[in-house]
Amino acid sequence: MKTSKKISRVLLSLIIVLGVSVSSIGSLVYANQINGKTKTGYVSLIGGNRLKQSNYIKNFSNVYATKTMNKSEAVVTYNVTTIDEFKAKVNYAISNRVSEVNINYTGSKSVGDSINFMQDTVLTAVKTAGNDYEKNLLKSYAYSITDFGDNEFNVVYTFDYLETNEQENQVKAKVKEILGQIITSDMTEGQRVKAINSYICKKLSYDTTHTNFSAYEGLLGSGKTVCQGYALLAYRMLTDAGLQARIITGAAYNGNDSESHAWNMVMVGGSWYHLDTTWNDPLPDVNGRVMETYSLCSDAEMRLDHSWDKTLFPVASKKYNIYSDTAVPKILVAMQKSVTLNSSYVSVAKGKVCVKGLLAGDIINVYTVNPAITKSAKAISKATVSKGYSYLFAAFKTTASKLYVTRTSVNKLESVAITIKSK
Repeated sequence: MKTSKKISRVLLSLIIVLGVSVSSIGSLVYANQINGKTKTGYVSLIGGNRLKQSNYIKNFSNVYATKTMNKSEAVVTYNVTTIDEFKAKVNYAISNRVSEVNINYTGSKSVGDSINFMQDTVLTAVKTAGNDYEKNLLKSYAYSITDFGDNEFNVVYTFDYLETNEQENQVKAKVKEILGQIITSDMTEGQRVKAINSYICKKLSYDTTHTNFSAYEGLLGSGKTVCQGYALLAYRMLTDAGLQARIITGAAYNGNDSESHAWNMVMVGGSWYHLDTTWNDPLPDVNGRVMETYSLCSDAEMRLDHSWDKTLFPVASKKYNIYSDTAVPKILVAMQKSVTLNSSYVSVAKGKVCVKGLLAGDIINVYTVNPAITKSAKAISKATVSKGYSYLFAAFKTTASKLYVTRTSVNKLESVAITIKSK
């Protein structure tokens, strides 16, 4: 297969092969009976968590206590009487990154096995449309279930996420900045998808160590992530560029067998299509290479090597036709009017200014006076970021004690000057 090594057996177990529940993942899920009624457990949604089974079981009785201790956040408690209410509360908690939730169920309908019901509810919530980014950040959860009868039980969930709130906000800010540089108001929906796919393929590299799973790590960290991170970033960029999108989880055929995988769906011209940015950026990683083999594909085209639960995701019934593409009348999120330059990414050493966190084509200007105040200020040094790089060094010579550094994007947007000591 074109990208047989692209998807690893140790990807997010959250991305379950069609029809497989969390409880059947094996070593990632355990339940323990306590006092005959209360059951506690821990579900890891990170496939790379290869704890030895014997050690995991030995320490299992402490898992729930460890996951729930020292919580400063108040526990949200709900009393529900229907299964739909229960599912809605779980969906809301994950969508809003709630750390801990306590749900008391006293209804007229039996849920059967309470553990299977509790785990299936979480999986369904993650795959249900709405807040796809936040829900697919779910990393793991601990639970405690106390049964009081056939139709009465209490569940306490404790959720952990792949990104902190701060990291998620940093991704949002960076995406807004990037879209301001790669998307123009006259672009059609299809052209926006093409631009976003191109950016992701050039920016990210697949993490062959299978330790990075988030969009934050790919965009603002090491630059490497697995399919989950690719899909998260694509979703954020697509939706912020005014398109409807989903994160789809299922499986992909790697030439030998099916393995867990995540990709996206996006609406163009009123129809849904598949977009797999991970498989458009195959291994081995080639700097600057962009593929579109898995861009705007129909269900029929995607089924050749992908599978998913068709009841939970939109139908992509037709092949993409450029003539059915439509313009975006008004972008849903206003593009940023300027670019940013993070002061923590700017440093000076041995007569050179080092700037990180850049895009190819960005220009760094170094001044001895603030150009915003002194309009006639001339840069003492200027450097352009080369293709394939996200940093540069700008050499300078001056006796001034302070330097003022600005960033100019490829579409001529200018940042506010950062002040830094010259030595």
